[in-house]
Amino acid sequence: MRIRKADMYMNNSANISKIVCDIHMLHKGYVSEIHWHDFFELEVVLEGRGYNTLNGERYEVVPGSAFLLAYNDFHTVSAQTDLKIYNIAFTHDSISTEIMNVLTHYGNMTCTLGINDLEEFENQMKFAERQKENPVFYRILKKNCLENLLIKMIAESSGSRSPFSSVVQKAVLIINNEFRNDISLEYVASKLFLTPNYLGTIFKESV
Repeated sequence: MRIRKADMYMNNSANISKIVCDIHMLHKGYVSEIHWHDFFELEVVLEGRGYNTLNGERYEVVPGSAFLLAYNDFHTVSAQTDLKIYNIAFTHDSISTEIMNVLTHYGNMTCTLGINDLEEFENQMKFAERQKENPVFYRILKKNCLENLLIKMIAESSGSRSPFSSVVQKAVLIINNEFRNDISLEYVASKLFLTPNYLGTIFKESV
């Protein structure tokens, strides 16, 4: 099952932000359908226990578990107890280019926040929610909170990787977003206004 950007914005009538936050309450015994998105999704478990099956690999989730799901990730969530999950859906152009470049290279990431980090995250998001009447402040606070958490997850990821060039980053985003379609080097190159030979050369060097 595919969840589209249109669904992501369903409850955001003003469409003032490409970062949509929501708290999901899953009751004990709940199992979601396997699905994927055409946007990024960051899930942080606030309460309860369960499992997140990501691309066929099952992870136990506890308070503090954080999962970043990219465009090409399939997943399903099952609740062993009642689960409270903070969900942040965002598009690639809603956060800093530097962070997006790293995310494009890393793909999905998981980590477990410590008690202090989880408490800090909750307090930041609660403060952001209290600023909803000021759309500009609300958008800035959500972006800052999201980026802070992403940086923590990147820092905890093992190994160091060189960032992609902006061209390769854009190519990877197109591939991740459309990989279920019949795409080709020529198609991706045309979307970037490049020749296939040039794109093929720099893509091979980087990836």
